[in-house]
Amino acid sequence: MALTNFLLAVLGLIAVLGPFGTDVYLPALPQMAHDLHTTPSGAQLVITFFSIGMAIGQLIMGSTSDRLGRRPLLIAGPSLMAAACLASAFAPNLTVLLLTNIAIGVAACTGMVVGRALISDIAKDNQAARGFALMGMVVGLGPVIGPIGGALVMGISNWRGIFVAMAIFAGALALLAILKVPETLPVEKRHSGGLAKLIKASGSIILDRNYLRYSLVLWSSLVLLFGYIAASPFIVEKLLGISPFWYTIDFAFNGTLMIVTGGIVARLVHKVGPRQMVKLGLAMQGLAAALFGVTSLLHSFAHTDVPAWAVFATFALIPSSLSFLYGPVTALALRDIQSLTGTALAIQGAVQFLVVGTVAALVGLAGDHAIWPLAIVLVCGSSIGALAFIKKP
Repeated sequence: MALTNFLLAVLGLIAVLGPFGTDVYLPALPQMAHDLHTTPSGAQLVITFFSIGMAIGQLIMGSTSDRLGRRPLLIAGPSLMAAACLASAFAPNLTVLLLTNIAIGVAACTGMVVGRALISDIAKDNQAARGFALMGMVVGLGPVIGPIGGALVMGISNWRGIFVAMAIFAGALALLAILKVPETLPVEKRHSGGLAKLIKASGSIILDRNYLRYSLVLWSSLVLLFGYIAASPFIVEKLLGISPFWYTIDFAFNGTLMIVTGGIVARLVHKVGPRQMVKLGLAMQGLAAALFGVTSLLHSFAHTDVPAWAVFATFALIPSSLSFLYGPVTALALRDIQSLTGTALAIQGAVQFLVVGTVAALVGLAGDHAIWPLAIVLVCGSSIGALAFIKKP
């Protein structure tokens, strides 16, 4: 079975439900906090609980896809998300909204883990890296269309209307999966299931040092991304005094950069190899962390104003760098995993979203005018990723 660009586009659109689900209501977080009578940190818990759902869901979806196949779950995931989004739209308080966002996260993760497992079924090495990069380029549409779509909905409704729009989008993707997604895991290659089988498979995957090394690079990189996603609306709108409209434009511009760099990676990875792409991505993250770290030190101790150019430059570097990491790192991590790729990706994704869910809550603890929590996140995340890459397995 060929890994066509059309199939990659379909898988990417289903996978975009994850970042789209996080980003679409970013412009509405301040409004959400006011409407639900909570703090900025309380509103950011929506992202945290969404991430918890993503972590739980990937463990369920990844191992289940190794047992039942890829196609059924790529249909069920968007369908469940549509239902959970409708429940969120009618949430009477923050507690209910947090619980429904766990369900959204469980469903939204399907494309990210099962879709990548489908790619791994039919492509290896540099071809897989190219496939993951192209899929990531489509996923990069999430940061572009998410905030723009959210802002447009807020123009005629409010944050509740955003969840209704998400339900419609997820339902349409469920129909697309029914029509266009094939099954790529033959029955003879599926495992029989059961807790013992899952534990045994997970143990062998976790003991693979190459897998752990590159997974750590990916986890640390996504710490930077989700720290930026959670903190950026408050830094831009509250600290810099820039309107939600212009914040949305900047967020969409950064998402566009992510798509462009994803296309560059897809074209070059065959020529230079995935490791060179990873080096470039880590260098970009180090530059972003250094720039924002110095800005934070000057703001906190010298009491200087926060320059808008430094904030926007940092926020452009972070998503752009991920394009150089997402596809190549995933391919490198799975290099020695001969089977059970769904479970391997589930473990990778579960840890990833547990970590970034914690980060989303931490960056808002010091209030909506503090930048030092995000600076610490960026410096620590970029340092851990670089050290993991440099250290040989």
